[in-house]
Amino acid sequence: MNLLQKLEEYFRNTPKEQLDKDWEELKKYNEIGPDVDEYIKSVEESIKKYGCQTKKDK
Repeated sequence: MNLLQKLEEYFRNTPKEQLDKDWEELKKYNEIGPDVDEYIKSVEESIKKYGCQTKKDK
């Protein structure tokens, strides 16, 4: 099972009350570093600028 599948399973099977509790506990980390959208944009810009190598390419 990959990460996406695990997340889907978590959200599908976890009661809303627990999701709310988990979110409150993790909320503080939303203020550290770039948010997900900023991070993705940064990665995309780096790939455009420098290209992308996989382990097989090295």
